[in-house]
Amino acid sequence: MEIQEILNKKLNNRQELKKIIDWIDNDLIIVITGSRQVGKTSLIFLTIQELFNNFKINPGNIFYFDLEDFEILNLIDSGVKNFVKYILSRAAQKDNRIYIFIDEIQYLNNPSNFLKLIADHYKNLKVIATGSSTLEIKRKFKDSLVGRKIVINLNTLNFKEYLLFKERKELYNILNSHNFRLFIDSKSKSTNAISEEIPVIIKEEIKREFEEFITFGGYPAIVLENNY
Repeated sequence: MEIQEILNKKLNNRQELKKIIDWIDNDLIIVITGSRQVGKTSLIFLTIQELFNNFKINPGNIFYFDLEDFEILNLIDSGVKNFVKYILSRAAQKDNRIYIFIDEIQYLNNPSNFLKLIADHYKNLKVIATGSSTLEIKRKFKDSLVGRKIVINLNTLNFKEYLLFKERKELYNILNSHNFRLFIDSKSKSTNAISEEIPVIIKEEIKREFEEFITFGGYPAIVLENNY
Protein backbone atom coordinates (compact mmCIF):
# COMPACT_ATOMS: atom_id res chain seq x y z
CA MET A 1 0.00 0.00 0.00
CA GLU A 2 1.28 3.45 -0.93
CA ILE A 3 1.95 5.96 1.85
CA GLN A 4 -0.31 8.56 0.24
CA GLU A 5 -3.18 6.08 0.32
CA ILE A 6 -2.56 5.54 4.04
CA LEU A 7 -2.50 9.29 4.68
CA ASN A 8 -5.92 9.64 3.05
CA LYS A 9 -7.59 7.01 5.24
CA LYS A 10 -10.20 8.04 7.82
CA LEU A 11 -9.27 6.30 11.07
CA ASN A 12 -10.48 6.24 14.65
CA ASN A 13 -7.96 7.06 17.35
CA ARG A 14 -6.57 4.42 19.72
CA GLN A 15 -5.10 5.18 23.14
CA GLU A 16 -1.97 3.14 22.31
CA LEU A 17 -1.02 5.75 19.71
CA LYS A 18 0.30 7.99 22.48
CA LYS A 19 2.53 5.17 23.74
CA ILE A 20 4.03 4.78 20.28
CA ILE A 21 4.59 8.51 19.87
CA ASP A 22 6.29 8.62 23.27
CA TRP A 23 8.94 6.24 21.88
CA ILE A 24 9.06 7.47 18.29
CA ASP A 25 12.24 9.55 18.71
CA ASN A 26 13.99 6.81 20.66
CA ASP A 27 16.41 4.35 19.02
CA LEU A 28 14.46 1.34 20.32
CA ILE A 29 12.50 -0.83 17.92
CA ILE A 30 8.76 -0.67 18.63
CA VAL A 31 6.96 -4.02 18.45
CA ILE A 32 3.15 -3.97 18.54
CA THR A 33 1.66 -7.31 19.56
CA GLY A 34 -1.93 -8.49 19.72
CA SER A 35 -4.35 -11.02 18.32
CA ARG A 36 -5.69 -10.72 14.80
CA GLN A 37 -8.38 -8.12 14.10
CA VAL A 38 -7.64 -5.95 17.14
CA GLY A 39 -6.49 -3.10 14.89
CA LYS A 40 -2.69 -3.34 14.72
CA THR A 41 -2.54 -2.31 11.06
CA SER A 42 -4.86 0.64 11.71
CA LEU A 43 -2.63 1.65 14.61
CA ILE A 44 0.35 1.63 12.25
CA PHE A 45 -1.61 3.78 9.80
CA LEU A 46 -2.51 6.20 12.61
CA THR A 47 1.17 6.48 13.49
CA ILE A 48 2.07 7.22 9.87
CA GLN A 49 -0.58 9.94 9.76
CA GLU A 50 0.76 11.37 13.01
CA LEU A 51 4.30 11.48 11.63
CA PHE A 52 3.11 13.35 8.57
CA ASN A 53 0.58 15.71 10.16
CA ASN A 54 2.27 16.62 13.44
CA PHE A 55 5.94 15.71 13.02
CA LYS A 56 6.06 16.99 9.43
CA ILE A 57 7.98 13.93 8.23
CA ASN A 58 8.45 13.74 4.47
CA PRO A 59 6.24 10.88 3.18
CA GLY A 60 9.24 9.79 1.12
CA ASN A 61 10.96 8.84 4.36
CA ILE A 62 8.11 6.60 5.51
CA PHE A 63 7.85 2.99 4.30
CA TYR A 64 5.15 0.39 4.95
CA PHE A 65 5.61 -3.33 4.30
CA ASP A 66 2.91 -6.00 4.64
CA LEU A 67 4.60 -9.38 5.02
CA GLU A 68 1.46 -11.23 3.98
CA ASP A 69 2.61 -10.19 0.50
CA PHE A 70 5.10 -12.90 -0.52
CA GLU A 71 7.11 -10.59 -2.78
CA ILE A 72 7.68 -8.17 0.08
CA LEU A 73 8.41 -11.05 2.45
CA ASN A 74 11.06 -12.38 0.07
CA LEU A 75 12.58 -8.90 -0.26
CA ILE A 76 13.06 -8.52 3.49
CA ASP A 77 14.10 -12.15 3.97
CA SER A 78 16.85 -11.66 1.38
CA GLY A 79 18.98 -10.03 4.08
CA VAL A 80 19.41 -6.79 5.97
CA LYS A 81 21.99 -5.34 3.57
CA ASN A 82 19.75 -5.83 0.55
CA PHE A 83 16.79 -4.42 2.43
CA VAL A 84 18.67 -1.32 3.60
CA LYS A 85 19.99 -0.78 0.07
CA TYR A 86 16.41 -0.94 -1.19
CA ILE A 87 15.27 1.62 1.41
CA LEU A 88 18.12 4.07 0.83
CA SER A 89 17.64 3.94 -2.93
CA ARG A 90 14.06 5.14 -2.48
CA ALA A 91 14.19 7.44 0.55
CA ALA A 92 13.53 11.12 -0.16
CA GLN A 93 15.98 12.42 2.46
CA LYS A 94 18.68 9.84 3.19
CA ASP A 95 20.38 11.96 5.85
CA ASN A 96 17.18 12.27 7.91
CA ARG A 97 15.56 9.55 9.98
CA ILE A 98 13.68 6.96 7.95
CA TYR A 99 10.60 5.29 9.43
CA ILE A 100 9.94 1.67 8.48
CA PHE A 101 6.65 -0.04 9.36
CA ILE A 102 6.57 -3.82 9.04
CA ASP A 103 3.24 -5.63 9.40
CA GLU A 104 3.18 -9.28 10.59
CA ILE A 105 6.91 -9.54 11.23
CA GLN A 106 6.55 -13.09 12.58
CA TYR A 107 6.50 -14.27 8.95
CA LEU A 108 10.22 -13.53 8.60
CA ASN A 109 12.51 -16.54 8.92
CA ASN A 110 14.56 -14.81 11.61
CA PRO A 111 12.88 -11.56 12.70
CA SER A 112 14.97 -11.35 15.85
CA ASN A 113 18.27 -11.27 13.96
CA PHE A 114 16.86 -8.91 11.32
CA LEU A 115 15.77 -6.36 13.93
CA LYS A 116 18.98 -6.75 15.94
CA LEU A 117 21.16 -5.92 12.92
CA ILE A 118 19.11 -2.84 12.12
CA ALA A 119 19.12 -1.69 15.74
CA ASP A 120 22.89 -2.14 16.05
CA HIS A 121 24.11 -0.89 12.67
CA TYR A 122 21.48 1.44 11.19
CA LYS A 123 20.57 4.00 13.82
CA ASN A 124 18.98 6.21 11.18
CA LEU A 125 16.27 3.62 10.58
CA LYS A 126 13.35 3.56 13.01
CA VAL A 127 11.43 0.28 12.82
CA ILE A 128 7.87 -0.16 14.06
CA ALA A 129 6.67 -3.75 13.62
CA THR A 130 3.53 -5.72 14.38
CA GLY A 131 3.11 -9.39 15.23
CA SER A 132 -0.06 -11.44 15.55
CA SER A 133 0.89 -14.96 16.55
CA THR A 134 2.02 -14.98 20.17
CA LEU A 135 3.52 -18.47 19.85
CA GLU A 136 5.42 -17.57 16.68
CA ILE A 137 6.74 -14.36 18.22
CA LYS A 138 7.90 -16.15 21.36
CA ARG A 139 9.54 -18.86 19.28
CA LYS A 140 11.30 -16.53 16.85
CA PHE A 141 12.12 -13.58 19.10
CA LYS A 142 15.20 -14.29 21.15
CA ASP A 143 17.05 -12.60 24.00
CA SER A 144 19.26 -10.84 21.45
CA LEU A 145 16.67 -8.05 21.34
CA VAL A 146 16.88 -7.31 25.06
CA GLY A 147 17.50 -3.59 25.45
CA ARG A 148 16.75 -2.99 21.77
CA LYS A 149 12.96 -3.08 21.68
CA ILE A 150 9.87 -1.78 23.44
CA VAL A 151 6.75 -3.98 23.24
CA ILE A 152 3.29 -2.43 23.12
CA ASN A 153 0.38 -4.84 23.45
CA LEU A 154 -2.82 -3.86 21.64
CA ASN A 155 -6.05 -5.27 23.05
CA THR A 156 -9.59 -5.00 21.78
CA LEU A 157 -11.36 -1.65 22.14
CA ASN A 158 -12.14 -0.41 25.62
CA PHE A 159 -15.62 1.01 26.18
CA LYS A 160 -14.61 4.63 25.56
CA GLU A 161 -12.91 3.71 22.28
CA TYR A 162 -15.98 1.66 21.42
CA LEU A 163 -18.16 4.77 21.78
CA LEU A 164 -15.86 6.75 19.48
CA PHE A 165 -16.02 3.98 16.88
CA LYS A 166 -19.82 4.11 17.18
CA GLU A 167 -19.65 7.90 16.68
CA ARG A 168 -21.20 8.48 20.11
CA LYS A 169 -18.83 11.25 21.08
CA GLU A 170 -21.39 12.94 23.34
CA LEU A 171 -21.51 9.81 25.51
CA TYR A 172 -17.73 9.51 25.35
CA ASN A 173 -17.36 13.08 26.65
CA ILE A 174 -19.73 12.37 29.54
CA LEU A 175 -17.74 9.29 30.56
CA ASN A 176 -14.55 11.32 30.45
CA SER A 177 -15.94 13.77 32.98
CA HIS A 178 -17.62 11.27 35.33
CA ASN A 179 -16.87 7.96 36.98
CA PHE A 180 -18.12 5.28 34.60
CA ARG A 181 -19.08 3.00 37.52
CA LEU A 182 -21.77 5.49 38.51
CA PHE A 183 -23.69 4.69 35.34
CA ILE A 184 -23.45 0.92 35.67
CA ASP A 185 -23.60 0.26 39.41
CA SER A 186 -27.10 1.18 40.55
CA LYS A 187 -26.05 0.55 44.17
CA SER A 188 -23.40 3.27 44.09
CA LYS A 189 -23.98 5.87 46.78
CA SER A 190 -22.90 8.54 44.32
CA THR A 191 -25.60 7.80 41.76
CA ASN A 192 -28.17 10.12 43.31
CA ALA A 193 -25.60 12.88 43.61
CA ILE A 194 -25.34 13.17 39.83
CA SER A 195 -28.93 12.28 38.95
CA GLU A 196 -29.89 15.89 38.35
CA GLU A 197 -26.73 16.68 36.42
CA ILE A 198 -27.00 13.74 34.02
CA PRO A 199 -30.42 13.12 32.46
CA VAL A 200 -31.83 9.64 33.01
CA ILE A 201 -32.19 9.14 29.27
CA ILE A 202 -28.43 9.65 28.83
CA LYS A 203 -27.66 7.14 31.58
CA GLU A 204 -29.93 4.62 29.90
CA GLU A 205 -28.23 5.19 26.55
CA ILE A 206 -24.85 4.53 28.13
CA LYS A 207 -26.14 1.35 29.76
CA ARG A 208 -27.57 0.15 26.44
CA GLU A 209 -24.29 0.82 24.66
CA PHE A 210 -22.38 -0.95 27.41
CA GLU A 211 -24.63 -4.02 27.17
CA GLU A 212 -24.05 -4.10 23.40
CA PHE A 213 -20.31 -3.70 24.01
CA ILE A 214 -20.35 -6.70 26.37
CA THR A 215 -22.40 -8.73 23.88
CA PHE A 216 -20.36 -8.13 20.73
CA GLY A 217 -16.95 -7.38 22.23
CA GLY A 218 -14.45 -4.75 21.24
CA TYR A 219 -13.12 -5.97 17.91
CA PRO A 220 -13.03 -2.85 15.68
CA ALA A 221 -14.32 -4.53 12.51
CA ILE A 222 -17.38 -5.94 14.33
CA VAL A 223 -18.13 -2.61 15.98
CA LEU A 224 -17.93 -0.74 12.68
CA GLU A 225 -20.03 -3.37 10.91
CA ASN A 226 -22.77 -3.12 13.53
CA ASN A 227 -22.72 0.66 13.22
CA TYR A 228 -24.01 0.65 9.65
